[in-house]
Amino acid sequence: MQPANLLLLTLVFAVVAYGLGYARSRSLAAPLGGIRHLKSLPFYYGARAALWSGIPALIVLGCWAAFQGKVIQLIIVGGLPPELIPETEGQASLLLSKISNVASGALPAGFVEAPIAEAAERLEHCGRKAGC
Repeated sequence: MQPANLLLLTLVFAVVAYGLGYARSRSLAAPLGGIRHLKSLPFYYGARAALWSGIPALIVLGCWAAFQGKVIQLIIVGGLPPELIPETEGQASLLLSKISNVASGALPAGFVEAPIAEAAERLEHCGRKAGC
């Protein structure tokens, strides 16, 4: 799922949590004689429920957005045979560019080694789905 869709879904769940917290506080206040017998207004109960459901989800989403590229690269390079694993940063960058070019179709899979073509298929699979 795309990060923008996940953000929208997180916000929808936070709004639902707000509504449930608000409604729950109103229903608890009814037998007491109204909201004046609550410690806080129903708005604050709803806001607390929205924050407690929304903030952790936004933190996880932010961490994934920040580290997604590196995690996918580690998965792709980790699946290569030991003789193709790069030794330097420059070689790693070149190898990842080659894999990306094969995955995007800019470089035909017949021009590269079979493990690189398989890594390109895994990269394409990771691009289409949330999990690799």
